[in-house]
Order: sequence, then structure tokens, then C-alpha cells
Amino acid sequence: MSDAGPSSAAPKWRVFSLAQGNRLPWTVFGMPGYEAVGALDDRAATVVEAASEEEIFAAMQQAGSQRSLVSLDTALDMTQAGFSRAGTYQLMRFPLQRFNGVTLPFDAQIQFADHNRWFARQMESRLFEVLKTGNTKKYYAWDYHLPVGKMQHDLWHINQEGFHGVYGQANHAPIPARFMVQAKTLRVLKIGGRVFLVTGIIVDATLLGQAAVTSVKEGTPAPVVAQAVRTAGSWAGAWAGAKVGFALGGLAGVETGPGMALTAIGGGIVGGALGFLGADCIADLIYED
Repeated sequence: MSDAGPSSAAPKWRVFSLAQGNRLPWTVFGMPGYEAVGALDDRAATVVEAASEEEIFAAMQQAGSQRSLVSLDTALDMTQAGFSRAGTYQLMRFPLQRFNGVTLPFDAQIQFADHNRWFARQMESRLFEVLKTGNTKKYYAWDYHLPVGKMQHDLWHINQEGFHGVYGQANHAPIPARFMVQAKTLRVLKIGGRVFLVTGIIVDATLLGQAAVTSVKEGTPAPVVAQAVRTAGSWAGAWAGAKVGFALGGLAGVETGPGMALTAIGGGIVGGALGFLGADCIADLIYED
């Protein structure tokens, strides 16, 4: 510790109680001038020079805090934001080099849903689709639906064009038995991801609506702007997290459908939670709720 006491030296760290943890992404920080934001000095302890974690935690205990970086409310909000973004991976394409042990002979991408079909109100039943980059007419997919029209095929079947030489499977041929566990797992992940995606949109719309009502009542745009920051931050984090998760899965040698989907889902959940946490810090400077 410094020879100078707390009364004669500017604090190096400010330590806030757990009750104030939902206002910041951490309770121990050393950002110059941050003490001036909002009446945050209430119940705060000062550490002139914290040389160790023990001294920091001692100051936290003095302020009535727990060994926690965020409040329980913030942790619950982060969890909700993260899991509600679990379906984000269905909105994007990922680069792909191998699938089920087969090296693809060109630059390819994989998608786990075709959201363009959602808006066109078309049947969107494919479990995944591998596409040649920039060429939507050359594809390989696993599909799940009953026969439509005069075309007869198994419930679980292949859709492909231009991939016969890669996998040796004809269009509308049954999915090989050795891949059925993968196919059924992908169907569960597809449905689950869609549910979380829709739930997240509904929850966000509700929260934005509530914030808009508060803005009207208080005569300031701050509440709805702050909520929009939280929402945008969480979705942006989920989007980036899904891509990072998929890429890390590829580096780890994960190349099967469910494995790749799970790494993207996991990255989206983590990214959505972290994105919310960072955005919540900024949003609370705009309007504390």
C-alpha cells in the first residue's frame, strides 16, 4: 500500500457493492473520472493502491459486496439474452472444407436454414445445405418431409444437384442409415434453434415496447434508446459468437452436421450474453432502469 492515505491521494480503484453491480460490467475498475458518473459513490470503498486480489476483495467486503463481478439480476438477464440468441446460427452461412470425412473440391459454404423461404412462405425443411460459393444451383442437402406431388421419396432424403460425383448419392435418394443419428439430431437442433430465435424476437419487441411507453411517460427518448442499445449489442454479439464458435469447431476437427451446429449455437449463446453485458453497461449510462 502507498504511504499516502485515502484522504490525501486520488483513489486508484473504486469498489462498489453488489447492489450496484447491475450498473457496471465489473465491480472493481480503475477508469479515470468514472466516479463522476451518476451518484456511484454511495457505499463505495476506496483502495489507494490495490497490490493484490486479497486487498481488492477485502475492500469489496467492506462495501458490503460478494465475490461477484455482476449482480444476480444482470446474470439472469445475460442468460436470457444468450439463450434467446441460440437460433442466430440459422441466419448465416459458414465456410466449409470438409463434411462427413469428404473434402469438398471447391470453396463451399454450409447453412442450417434458408430464411429467404420463411418470408416467401415456402416449405423450409432442409436440415442443412452445402452450397458452392456464389452458385445456388449446385448444392447438397439433407431434407425431411413427406412426398409432395408426384415425386416419391423417403421421409428422410437427399436433395442435391451437381454433387453426385462428390457423395455418389442421387437426388431424392434416402439418407444413408449410418447418417441417421446425425440427421435426427440436426432436426432437433433446427426446431430448437427456431423456437429460441422467435422467442428472442418476441421478448425484445416486448421490452422495446415497454421502454417506448416509459419514454412517452417521462418525456425523454432515453429509455427506448437504452433498450435498443442492449438489444443491438446482444444480437451483434450472438452473430459474431456463432461465427467464432463455428470456426473454433473447425479448428478442433469438428466436421459433422450436429457438431458444427452445436459449436455455432454455443458461440451464439456466449456471444449474445457478452454482447448484452457490454451493451448494458453503455445503456445504463444513457438511462438506468
